[in-house]
Formats: sequence, C-alpha cells, structure tokens
Amino acid sequence: MRKLTVTLAIALLMFVLAPMASADEITTPGGNLLIIPDGSQVTSVFILPLGFGCGLSAIGVDFQFQDGTGSTGGCFNGGDFTSIVFTVPVTDLSLTLLLGANANELSADGATVFECFFFPSSPTPCPEGVQTIDLTLSGPVSALSWDSEQGFSGIESLSFTADAGDPPTSSLILLGFGLIGLLASSRRKDPVCP
Repeated sequence: MRKLTVTLAIALLMFVLAPMASADEITTPGGNLLIIPDGSQVTSVFILPLGFGCGLSAIGVDFQFQDGTGSTGGCFNGGDFTSIVFTVPVTDLSLTLLLGANANELSADGATVFECFFFPSSPTPCPEGVQTIDLTLSGPVSALSWDSEQGFSGIESLSFTADAGDPPTSSLILLGFGLIGLLASSRRKDPVCP
C-alpha cells in the first residue's frame, strides 16, 4: 500500500510540474536568437523564405514539448513569429511575452488577445520601458500565434493545465467497463447442485 501511495504522489507531482515551460534561447548560424519553451526538443530546422525580410541566414526551428508542438523563426530586421499547437485544449494558461521593437500581437485560436505598438499615438501603445508582459488566459486554448514586426521577441514562458477530457464521456466509459466486469464475473460462477 505504501509503494502505491509513493507512486501516486510522484505521478501527481509530475502532472503538476510537467506542463510548466520557460524560455530557451537558440542561436542560429546567422547569429539570430530564437526562443523556444524550456524542455522542448528541436525536431527540425528550416530556412525562412526570402520574402520574410531576413536575408539568406534566416533560420527557423520546429520543436515539441510534452503537451504540444510549435515552430519559431525570425531575424532582427524582419521580426519574429512563433506558433504553438497543444495536443489537448489547455486552461489557466499563463505566459510571459518578450516584446519586439515595433508591433507585437498574440492570438489564441485565431482571435487576438494582446497587441501593442511602440508608437505613442497608436490606439494600443506598449508600456514604456517594459520589455516583458505577463498574461493569463482562462481557456480552453488549442493554439497560440505570436508575431512581432521587429526585433528579438517571443513567448518566454508557459504554464497551463491540460484538459482531462469531457467528464460525462469519461464517466460513461468507466460505467461501461464496470458493467462488462460485472457481466464477466457473473458468468464465471459455477452452479451449485443440491
């Protein structure tokens, strides 16, 4: 019983800590810096198209982490982009954004949830002197998209709760297994002869 308790405690700790991610910086051969979530594994490297405005040395990376995949790329003059897709919708999503030098935008499932511009006359100016912004989204969120027009930028950190699924569906599946177990146990009983 004690071994089971210890195993369950370790599993719970891994469940709570695993979805947290913080920034890793990757330096490309051209000297550009890219941000990917800490603990992610780079799965491929690609060259950005010339129309992106970075020149020939612009490189992006695809990465994966426990609860999703993503890609990021960029250069100092052309901006930075990141897209992240979660394997299941997430809730209680907290993230820190490193702002670029001009215009910045974050979208969740295609809808803009944050944008700012470093022009004082813009309708949504970025805070002066602040280089990072903390945001919290209640969710559920399936995908994130980050875009900055200029400068080293990106999603510095993520923490979230992965959706465990629809409780009524899970309950019906559990009920089905219970009924199958009862049916199987009732068929195994040997009849008693008088």
